[in-house]
Amino acid sequence: MITNIEYKGALVGNCDISGERKSDGVVPAHANGAYQISENRFFMVFSTLDTRGWDSVRSIVYQIRADSPDGPIIKEKRLITAENGWKPLGGEMSFRRINGMPLIFGVPKGAKTNGKPLPNENVFALMWYCSGHLEKDGETVNSENQEKTHPGLDAIPNLLHIRWLQFKLNEDESDIEIIQAPCELRQVGYETGTLICSVPSQVVMEHAMTIPIPADETCSKWVECHNVNLIDENMGETHGSVIPVEYSWNEKSGLYEWTRTGEVADSEGKTAGESSISRIGDQWIIAVRTFNAGAGTLWYKTDDLFGKGMGKPVWRPGTYAPRHHYRCPDGVLRIFINDMRLSPQDDKRNPLYMFEVDPETFEYSEPVVVFDARSAGLPFEPPVVDMSKLCVHQGNKQILIFRMISLRMTSPMGNPITPEEMDAAGIHYVEFTYDKVEKEAWRFKR
Repeated sequence: MITNIEYKGALVGNCDISGERKSDGVVPAHANGAYQISENRFFMVFSTLDTRGWDSVRSIVYQIRADSPDGPIIKEKRLITAENGWKPLGGEMSFRRINGMPLIFGVPKGAKTNGKPLPNENVFALMWYCSGHLEKDGETVNSENQEKTHPGLDAIPNLLHIRWLQFKLNEDESDIEIIQAPCELRQVGYETGTLICSVPSQVVMEHAMTIPIPADETCSKWVECHNVNLIDENMGETHGSVIPVEYSWNEKSGLYEWTRTGEVADSEGKTAGESSISRIGDQWIIAVRTFNAGAGTLWYKTDDLFGKGMGKPVWRPGTYAPRHHYRCPDGVLRIFINDMRLSPQDDKRNPLYMFEVDPETFEYSEPVVVFDARSAGLPFEPPVVDMSKLCVHQGNKQILIFRMISLRMTSPMGNPITPEEMDAAGIHYVEFTYDKVEKEAWRFKR
């Protein structure tokens, strides 16, 4: 049970990197939590957001934090840089190559199981999506809000793909060392050619919204569910269907590989994507956002992702907003989501709500307000409290981070962004207190 929720303010309020500062019109935005990479080091990774474009994420930035997910910063660095003047389609069309939604997985340095170090400790994979937004008059526009008047503009969604790199924490734990350079994420056996995995006819692929989770006790296998858009399925869209994927540790190379891909899930005719995954006992549970038919959530449950598939979904109504679910440290399944139907001010992305979810029926409990920007007096109009991610827990404490911006910072409209909005924007967080937790996140002493 969560006994207390405390708003703690901005976790990342600005970057100290040229081109990524608020003075450049850029704010810290979509983070994926502070991942534990050793007993005393946490890796905060996020994408920056250019407030002068439409969903215009820019670069990938990381911080090394000491002692806790919200501990002091000992290193901040830009890892992947946005690229202007990109012309992947040839001709005169110029794009900005953008990088967003970074995810990380791996075993922390020094982590043990049954008193023995894990062989794959201190190797981490970092994934992100890469795409192109058309540049016009110094701003970026995507295919959703740009009239298709330019030859080849319909091909913009086809520029979306996943890239990844792998790294380790250095010896004195002050920074990271890259051990696999950035490259396109491809399944083993599909290193070249049009297809990037065993699913035929894919056009677009994007990774999940929450981090992969271990599939075995030694954490040598990890799973998540990708978005995949098939030819003739939803042409021109970046979502369509969902597939399970597995990453495996290769002892010989000392790296992770994409080794297995499951069957396309039954989405009952709904356009689906942006999945999150958890595990309760021997059951995998997957929640998937839908983009039509009322924009609800498809819930799947299976004991064999790659043998039996994801199974028949259960659909629950919702609204158009990101959603992420987790099996929390107290063993309870929870989903974090905005719901315009409940918002006192009819805000699309405020407040941020939390629901407990029955893992058998997928019925929701009564909503709990995690954070309400209006009640907190923050100067956003309209406010956006979304892209929420749980960080690793420490004892009975756990932080939930979220993007805190004005809607006008990601979908330009109406009045200019105010200085007060720029000053307050960033990655904010709340702290949960549990009455009990089931187990430690990682073991280092035994």
